[in-house]
Amino acid sequence: MKMTTSDAWLCAMSIGEGSLRQKRFVKGRDTQIPDRIYGKFGTLELGSGDPEIRVNGPLLPEFKQKNDGYTQVRLERKERRDMKGNFIDVIRGKDRLHCNADLAAATMVAIKLGVESYRQRRTMLWDPKLEKEVS
Repeated sequence: MKMTTSDAWLCAMSIGEGSLRQKRFVKGRDTQIPDRIYGKFGTLELGSGDPEIRVNGPLLPEFKQKNDGYTQVRLERKERRDMKGNFIDVIRGKDRLHCNADLAAATMVAIKLGVESYRQRRTMLWDPKLEKEVS
């Protein structure tokens, strides 16, 4: 089947206090739209290169002071092992697990709520203490 127009979907998920992760899913075109995490005090841009932080609000003076007057900085990515290699290193006692069960579960809950929210065309909220949807 040939698609002539893009099928775009925007999913916004609140994660933690004052932060928002925005994920756009686009099918039908060869364009890549970067992920962004919008927070109360700044934005984290996650593209194909190194992540970039842009700060605003009340943290701006402190951030500029600690970063030579800059309001945005790039975070240099460090090479690390793939997931299988990391797991083997953990078993051998040489490293910490990059993606533990808590992180994996929280990620899957956010994805599942985002998909169900889109399908049901309504906002859905998750209560981590009750471990269930509460909207």
